[in-house]
Order: sequence, then C-alpha cells, then structure tokens
Amino acid sequence: MPVESYGKIALDIAGTSYSVFNISANGLGIYLDEIGEVRLDSKLTDMKVSFDDKSFEVEGVVVHVSLEVSHYICGIQLTKISRDYEKEVLSYLKKSRDVLFASID
Repeated sequence: MPVESYGKIALDIAGTSYSVFNISANGLGIYLDEIGEVRLDSKLTDMKVSFDDKSFEVEGVVVHVSLEVSHYICGIQLTKISRDYEKEVLSYLKKSRDVLFASID
C-alpha cells in the first residue's frame, strides 16, 4: 500500500532514518541514498518502525534492492514483529484503503 495515502511512516535502521514509500502486513519499501547502504539478503535486527507517535522494534531481511529512475529502493520482509505492531499496521492499512478508495467514488 502506498504510504502517501494515509499518515506518515518512518523506519530507523541502526540509527539511520529512511523514508517508507510502501507498506504491507509483512514488509516495507524504503528509499536509499546509496546502493551500498544495505545488502541483499542482509538480516536487519536493529530496526524501529514509527507510525506518527507510536514506535515498534522489528527485525527483517533485505529481499530487494534496485535503481528506480533517480533513486535506489529497497524491500524488507519483516521476520519478527510484535502483536502490537501487527495490530497497528493492519489498522493503518485499513485506513489507507478507506482513504484511497473513497477518492475513487
């Protein structure tokens, strides 16, 4: 789900902040400044996902890195999430879909 549809989400990996452009129940898409910032198949254990005023520690693995037009993008599959994170992301996705599809009507 594109993040622009509803709210703002940020990802912090080992103290570096990244813009999240896409989110699903089990993963995130982020923009990278440089190709070498993360490596394909890397396990990421020091991550925090923030939804406005709520933050959650998660773990994941890099499943995709590529160049898209003028910037690099990265796909991260989440491998360890809390029940609270799961509830928050599912709530976010529902609200995002409501906003996105309301604009179609």
